[in-house]
Amino acid sequence: MTPVLQEYLDIPFAFFGYCMGAHLSFELARQLRRQSSPLPEHLFIAARRAPQLPDPNPHCYRLSEPLFLRAVSNLNGLPQEFLANKELVRMMMPTLRADFEAAETYRYTDEEPFDCPFTVFGGTEDYSVTSDELVAWHHQTTGTFRFHLFPGDHFFIHSHQANLLKTISGEITQIIGD
Repeated sequence: MTPVLQEYLDIPFAFFGYCMGAHLSFELARQLRRQSSPLPEHLFIAARRAPQLPDPNPHCYRLSEPLFLRAVSNLNGLPQEFLANKELVRMMMPTLRADFEAAETYRYTDEEPFDCPFTVFGGTEDYSVTSDELVAWHHQTTGTFRFHLFPGDHFFIHSHQANLLKTISGEITQIIGD
């Protein structure tokens, strides 16, 4: 899984994972650790419950197309122009379902926590993940844990991009300064 990354692991690095990418970056860091490869200096996580928590929602990737699109639309991540284009929806449906299936069927296995810092972000109006589910990431590190909430829904990242990047760059600056 990680051989392609080996040539890039000779300098300090961090991972940022958003939604399903949070679990992907977390599992990639775990795989690097299993291989005794260099590890990220920091994990930045956004809009995804801690991996050790079970998914409280039914698997929407199995829903009929209209119900599936409604569930995805409720996250405010699909522009109306996309939904209005039936051909584009038809073409993208397998990819959307596969993404949701991967996220909804993720299975956590217990391992030692990391010692690198974690910074976790969420939206105050994100109904798909609660603050408690975000804060539960603190169990995955013995290092510093920081938690930030931004106004907005699951896609707070769009309306608060500058503040999010400022926070991340501040954390990275601390790593470089150490």
